[in-house]
Amino acid sequence: MSSQKNIAMEFARRLIMILLLTLGMGAAVFSQDGDSTQIASETGDVASAVSPQTARKAIADSLLGFRIAPLDTLMARAIANSPELRGQDALINSRKATLRYQNRTWLKMFQPIAGVSYGTGTIIASVDDGSGASVNLANQQNLLYNVGITVRFTAEDFFNRGPKSDILEWEIDKLHHDRDVQIRLIRERVIMRYEALLMAAEVAVIKAKQWQTNLVNQELSERYFHSGDMSYADYNGVLGDQLAAEIQFINAKSSFQTQYLLLREIVGQPLY
Repeated sequence: MSSQKNIAMEFARRLIMILLLTLGMGAAVFSQDGDSTQIASETGDVASAVSPQTARKAIADSLLGFRIAPLDTLMARAIANSPELRGQDALINSRKATLRYQNRTWLKMFQPIAGVSYGTGTIIASVDDGSGASVNLANQQNLLYNVGITVRFTAEDFFNRGPKSDILEWEIDKLHHDRDVQIRLIRERVIMRYEALLMAAEVAVIKAKQWQTNLVNQELSERYFHSGDMSYADYNGVLGDQLAAEIQFINAKSSFQTQYLLLREIVGQPLY
């Protein structure tokens, strides 16, 4: 048996041990002696004290090598790390800023005005006191300034300012409702991926047990075939079953790894 096969068998044995210990089916002991493999099992009563959900999670924890965070924690992390929600929050803040601007448009109706003028003038005065006319010249400097406020508004500003603000408030309310919908969708995706991960872990362990059983059958069948107690057709059928079980185990292990990566992608950080 090649080293690669031995590594695969060792991994399969680990999966079977996880399944047996978690589900309370007993402790399995594998020992090899030449070409033979013996399996001993001791029945336990752990299953009666462990719920199916807890058992499935324990399997996934054992395969990953760490304890997966509770489902509520994973959903909270996914919501906090969601780029969709961050974009929605930015849009809500933009609409709120627009509403604040809209509520202050009345300031445009008031326009302050101010002016300053300065000048120098010459005054010519003709005076006739009966004894003869005389002309008087006088220079005068003037400084004038004015300050005031001008109020200007149109009928549109007067009647439509309130409805425009109402429209923006309704848009903000809708954005909040859309955000709530997105949160629910995120929670649903996390739940589905979480359940898919636990299911994939359980299937991987079962497929590993099936593959290990077929390996035992193959070794026994090989011995019977060489001793002449089994036909080639039957022996070839056992080999086919073993190969099919190995392929199913590889697919199950790949599915488990895929479900883990998908859940970690949704959560946005490690699952522990």
